[in-house]
Amino acid sequence: MHSFAYHYILEYLFCPGLLW
Repeated sequence: MHSFAYHYILEYLFCPGLLW
C-alpha cells in the first residue's frame, strides 16, 4: 500500500517530467 505511494512520490520528486 505504502510502497505504491512511495514509488509515485519518488518518481515525482526525482523526475517529475517523466510522469507528466
